[in-house]
Amino acid sequence: MYAKREVLCDWHVPKIDLYIEYWEKKPWREASAIELKRKFYEDYSLKAIDIYQDDLRLADRIIPAKIREAAPGRKFKNLSKETG
Repeated sequence: MYAKREVLCDWHVPKIDLYIEYWEKKPWREASAIELKRKFYEDYSLKAIDIYQDDLRLADRIIPAKIREAAPGRKFKNLSKETG
C-alpha cells in the first residue's frame, strides 16, 4: 500500500520521535489523505499528532496538550529548549 508512495510529514521532533501533521481546511477529498496518513502512522507504530487550521487560534494550549498526550512525561517547555 505504501511502497508506491512517499510519505512526508510537516514536522518531526527527533528527541521524542514525534511526527506532526498540519491540515488546512480543504475540500472533502482531502479526508482520504488524512486517513491514509493516520493509517500509515498506526501501521508502523509511529507517534503522530494532527494540528488543524482551527487549532491555531489556541495553539499555545492545543499543541502542547497534544504533544503531552502523544509523548507522556515530556514537558513542552523543556522540549522547546531542546529543539531550539
